[in-house]
Amino acid sequence: MATISPPAELLLEVESLSKTFPGQVALDRASLHVRRGEVHALLGLNGSGKSTMIKVLSGYHREDEGSVVRLFGTAVPAHQVRPSHPRRVAVLHQDLGLLPGMSVAENMGIGTAFRRSATGRIRWREQRSEAAAACRRLGLEVDPSLPVGALDASAQVLVGLARAIASLERIEGSLVFADEPTAALAHRDVDRVFAGFRELATAGASVVVVTHRLEEVISYCDALTVLRDGRTVAEGRTAGLERAELASLLTGSTDGADLGSEGQARPIVLDGPPALRVHRLRGRVVESLSFEVPAGEVLGIAGLVGSGREELGPLLVGAVPRVAGEVCVVGTVLGPTPRAATRAGVGFVPADRKRHGILATMSVGQNMTVNKEIARLGGAWLDSGLARAEVDQWIDRVRLDPPDRRRRISLLSGGNQQKVVLARWLRRSPRILVLDDPMQGVDVAAKRAIYRIVRAAAAEGSAIVLISSDATELAEAADRVLVLRDGRVGAELTGQERTSERIVMEVEG
Repeated sequence: MATISPPAELLLEVESLSKTFPGQVALDRASLHVRRGEVHALLGLNGSGKSTMIKVLSGYHREDEGSVVRLFGTAVPAHQVRPSHPRRVAVLHQDLGLLPGMSVAENMGIGTAFRRSATGRIRWREQRSEAAAACRRLGLEVDPSLPVGALDASAQVLVGLARAIASLERIEGSLVFADEPTAALAHRDVDRVFAGFRELATAGASVVVVTHRLEEVISYCDALTVLRDGRTVAEGRTAGLERAELASLLTGSTDGADLGSEGQARPIVLDGPPALRVHRLRGRVVESLSFEVPAGEVLGIAGLVGSGREELGPLLVGAVPRVAGEVCVVGTVLGPTPRAATRAGVGFVPADRKRHGILATMSVGQNMTVNKEIARLGGAWLDSGLARAEVDQWIDRVRLDPPDRRRRISLLSGGNQQKVVLARWLRRSPRILVLDDPMQGVDVAAKRAIYRIVRAAAAEGSAIVLISSDATELAEAADRVLVLRDGRVGAELTGQERTSERIVMEVEG
């Protein structure tokens, strides 16, 4: 295990932290050292224990006996880190906990305290002023009267962060945990959020960030702790760290942890009409968009928020109305509904996996068969030996972990949930497969597995449309990349120009 010597001015020292659940050791004598004024990345594959560590330190779980924790130089039980210092420790949860229909000022008051007069009435002018000042401290200029739902994704994260730190007695010397705050953000939005974290660190706070994105660690973080199988396998500074080295730390491999084939295009054989032809497609944001995808190609779609990128997937499969234009599958015009898309052999993996991709209360097997067998049996769940055997084959093919068709899908990691959603469509041998930001909340090992699955589907003749906010993902997984600007194709990148750096440059153009 790579280690660092104990740094000066440690705000948090965690040694030998263990947590056991029935049948599972989630944390096994793990350690974490966080010093004053740094942005510290807490990393690990799904199931490595990082979320459990945050939940223990925020008081949600009680640790096993034997752990040693020092907070601000004083020994405390691990599960009392936040509860015993609520004015010096804050937590930003992944779901943010914001109410989109309420204003910034109203959201800031919930969970902290509204400013009230002696008679108990809320002093709204003071409340709005303090909310604006708290956001401004993080570099966010916002009208506190605006509803949170009207803000873009990065601004919402910053409002959530401002609310979390509003409960602190002071910023200097405080500790802030942020659990995957950038999972759904585009590159430019990530810059904005980490600039807020840097403001806190500059003011003397320590920020512990859970993230799956390796580029964030290298670009924005001062130090890191890597968990694997519940144990701390590396701690250190990020200066000089290479992406391949970091990926190897996460996975335990020594092969450089290459995820794809950045800049290397595969030959695509054009035989007959394109599998997918989009002609002058128009939606709410998308404007007169045209492109073709031959069978066997992985076409990447990039673009900023508001470029049409988020609308394109639902628009292609009829989940949102098309204002004009045609979507053709092997020469046949596709109807404007999701049912028509499914019947034509078009699969769709939506961006919001939890809301639109999985049936959370159902099993892996039920989720994997929902499209094919439910339609055939008029709504009854199919429970035949043939179906079970096919599900088991796909569980093995996508390397599901754990390989249990009866397990409730909500108990799986994000990466394994995504494998089930992919298998649901791939077992139908789709002509077209539209993937909308499929790697959100997916760790580096699961990404590798999903890249292999997507490549195999393309090799078997499916045309893949990969829509993503992650330039590295597009460079590694796609054969060709279209960059959207203002609802239209602003650039097309092929061959050696299809690199993450070039994609970012064109996207932010």
